Amino acid sequence: MHKTKIFFIALFSIILLPITLAQNSDAELRTYKQSYSKFETLQGELQLTGIKLSRDLTLSNLKLIDVNGINIPISKNLIKTNNNSYAFYFDVPNINSGKYTIQFSDVYYTKNGISSLGSFNITLNVEENNKTILSIKPAYYFKHLQTFEETQFSLIVKNSGNQVSTVQLDTEDTLKASANNFVLGAGQTKIININSNIFKKQGDYFKTTITLKYSDGEYDIPVLLERESVHKKTNETAAKQDIINLTNQTTPTSTNLEKSMLLTDTLGGQLEEIKVRVKQNITYSADTILINGANITMHDVFFTLKPYDAVITITPEKIEEIKASEKIAIKIDANKNKNLETNYTGELIVKSKEGAILKVPVLIILEKETKSLIQEPNITFNASTNKKPTNQKSDNAARFWIVTLAVFLVLILLIIFIYKKSKPKEEEFEMFIDRAKKRQ
Repeated sequence: MHKTKIFFIALFSIILLPITLAQNSDAELRTYKQSYSKFETLQGELQLTGIKLSRDLTLSNLKLIDVNGINIPISKNLIKTNNNSYAFYFDVPNINSGKYTIQFSDVYYTKNGISSLGSFNITLNVEENNKTILSIKPAYYFKHLQTFEETQFSLIVKNSGNQVSTVQLDTEDTLKASANNFVLGAGQTKIININSNIFKKQGDYFKTTITLKYSDGEYDIPVLLERESVHKKTNETAAKQDIINLTNQTTPTSTNLEKSMLLTDTLGGQLEEIKVRVKQNITYSADTILINGANITMHDVFFTLKPYDAVITITPEKIEEIKASEKIAIKIDANKNKNLETNYTGELIVKSKEGAILKVPVLIILEKETKSLIQEPNITFNASTNKKPTNQKSDNAARFWIVTLAVFLVLILLIIFIYKKSKPKEEEFEMFIDRAKKRQ
């Protein structure tokens, strides 16, 4: 009995370990299904949990790639729902069955204050399907509404297969559809008008789903409606007036230029220091914004690096004039000539003719070529097996789990071997006790 308890405790501990480690992801990339057919609409989401984007993602970041690394043209759609979440969808093109890669490439992000350039990948399985194939558009709908505004959009459903299909469309009471049941022949298209119905409902955020069922499948179409709050608008108006009053009281003059210039990222976050992680054969480009916070126009604004190093370039090197409150885009290229040999530590100095000075520490970390999971900026994720979100792992993480599984199996076999080896001794001891009892 004691050995049985030890067996189950050891088994539980081994199983629990990978579950805990699987939660330490920087991002989750998933599709709504594991496999798709050509002409079917693929739906997916990217959720950032441990990193912060330095630039918003665009359609140019999203790619479909075959096994030979060739980019396949697709008509893609990308929706930013918040700073940490993106949804995407596209119709699978007319391609052969097999494995493909969905990739978010050239992603600029920051983790622990260090800027990096990476990519996110997910495996797409394309299968042959002679059954009903429907495509939809939009496959994800997000709309920001004014306080008393409603919205309307058209849902396009196309039968891309070769069989007649009966379609059922279900919505919650926040949406109204012009048709709920219809039949689509091969190659036919149906347009359904969808109207929101939130005027008399409480709340500012409505998350619902349009469910579209047909003979061989089902689509769940997320619909997010964000309504401007009356109270929020009142508070924002008051806050803006407070800022105006404060600005009028504390606006710097030409003789008070301390901290009058700011350097921010493209999303408006102030850069008090610049930390970049690069590889020896990769150039990292950072888009920044220089802001003149003074109430005067500044002239002859120069950018210099101390100490000077050819691995960093600033564009432009000089600004002839920057007006009060004006914003000018500044591009910083690290390792442009791909000649970085060691880490770089320095300082970016911005100075105007009027005497305004901005100093920003710069640290460029040279990342050695290694298979280390911590240092690898390219993160590869696997597709989920169903519509429920699951944590995804990188290629390096996959190798880690293979090793973990092997160790797990060895331990299980060892425990079973020890358990079975001790079993005959227990039976022999019990037979000895029985013989002793019979002698009595």
